[in-house]
Order: sequence, then structure tokens, then C-alpha cells
Amino acid sequence: MKLYLTAIILFFLIAHIPKNCNSQIRDSIYINHNFLFPDGKTKALIMSFDDGLQQDKQLIAIMDKYGIKGTFNLNSGMLDSTAYWLDDYLETQSSYIGKDEITTIYRNHEIASHSVSHPNLTQIESIEIIKEVNDDIDSLEEFSGQKIISFAYPFLSANSEVASLLENKTPITNARTGPGTGSFSLPDSLFLWYPTCHHSEAHKYVSAFKTSTDSLQLFYIWGHSWEFDQNIEYNNWDYMDKLCRNLAGLEEVWYTTTGEFAKYLQAIRSLKYSNSVIKNNSAIPVYLQLDDRMIKLPPYQK
Repeated sequence: MKLYLTAIILFFLIAHIPKNCNSQIRDSIYINHNFLFPDGKTKALIMSFDDGLQQDKQLIAIMDKYGIKGTFNLNSGMLDSTAYWLDDYLETQSSYIGKDEITTIYRNHEIASHSVSHPNLTQIESIEIIKEVNDDIDSLEEFSGQKIISFAYPFLSANSEVASLLENKTPITNARTGPGTGSFSLPDSLFLWYPTCHHSEAHKYVSAFKTSTDSLQLFYIWGHSWEFDQNIEYNNWDYMDKLCRNLAGLEEVWYTTTGEFAKYLQAIRSLKYSNSVIKNNSAIPVYLQLDDRMIKLPPYQK
């Protein structure tokens, strides 16, 4: 019975893979048409915020209230210091999160690397890039107890050379750049990962995200918590509270982080098909839809 079921699944998947397409296009189409997010969800929401300022505390309180997960990208070399550069943007002085606060503040969220000292990675040497990222990972893992696998490019500055270094010379599995695409499509590259939009523009996309029936959509919002202290239209604390409230509690949405999402996407792309058997080589289950049924492919077991 098990072999018969897997044969049916394999036939269904193969039938939907277009002929004469390169692997990138083929992967994108067959993921969107055949797979589901964990527990059968068809949409995903990621919120990612940079720099690790004290304003993260207020932001996290809002996100926790609505059950929304976040990825927070920190510069280990800035922790416990004053953010003097923010004097040009805010009326009151601000500072970075302290090392001894990290475990408590981000306990419900993902901590990610943003480099040690926030340089433009496209303007420094390869050896410096690797050191900036790996040293940041080591420090953040020591301070937080979390495994650091995600990254956000300082100043959104990235190129294929920097992305290749992160992929091959660091433990990073994904890296966010910018600006936004204005779409809910899945990333073409996990190391040059473009979000949907900045948080100040997110309100424009809420209705489309909630009402669209297209499968496998990702609403990826990025920004900085300190920006809400500017108290301007679409960039204030009441706005963020309303945005989270409007996106919360949606049955079809997977509330996730960049690290979790990247791990799941990699699991899908690593599936093996041989002799009428689908083999899930990852450590997590993968979900797919066959007609109107959801099927869960368990992780590989030795």
C-alpha cells in the first residue's frame, strides 16, 4: 500500500514538471504547484528587523501579543553601546541591546547575524567579509545560546561575489538583501533574498495577501525598530500594532522566521525521486497536496 501511494505521488509530481526548462524555473514551478508549507499552510509571513536597538523590546512586545515571529539581525560589535548615529534621525538618544539581555529579549524569535561592525560588504576584502560574518556568528551564539544561520546585509549591499562567500565560507544558510520586490513570490536565491517590502509599505499589501488564492505565497517584511520612534505616517508604533493585528491569526498562514523558512525550502529542493519512491533526505517533514488531500512526507530515518 505504501509503495502504491508513493507511486501515485511521484506520478502527480512528475506530470506537473514542465519540459525543457532550466532547473531554477523548474524548481520554482514545481514547488509552487505541488508543495505546501508545514501543516498544510499555503501562505507564510516573515518579519525581519536590523541593528538590535533597544526599540526591539517594544516591537517584540507587539509581535508577541499577536503571535508573530521575527528574525532580528544583530551586530555583536555594537552591543552595549550608544547609537550616536541615530541622533540625526531621532529626538532622543538610543542605544543597542546589551549582551546580557539577548537571551531574554529574543527568546521567542530568531537571532541572526548582521556582521560585527556593519560595514558595506561590497567594499571590503574577502578575508574581511568572512571574518565580519563568522566572528559575529561566534559572538551571537555565545551570548544567546541560539544557532545562528541567517544573515542580513548591512546597508542592503550585496552582490554575487559576497553571496558566494557567505554560502561557501560561513555557516549561513540564507541572507536578506533589498529593496523589496512588491510580490509574494518565493526567493530565487536564498543568499540574495529580496523581501516583499519595508514595513512602512506593508499596509499596501495586506489585503492582497489575505485574499489571494494562489498557493505558496511569502509576505516578507523588513525594517528597523528604531524607525517607529520617528512617529511619522506609516512609521510609528500605532501603525505597527495595527499591521500586526491585521496579519495575526490567519489559519492559512505559517508564521515563521528566515531560518525556519530557508530550512523548509531546502528540504523541498533536496527530495530525491527514484524507482517510484520519494525520499525526504532532510531532518524535517515536507508537506504536499495531492488532489484535495494533504500528504506529509516524514524526515529520513536511518
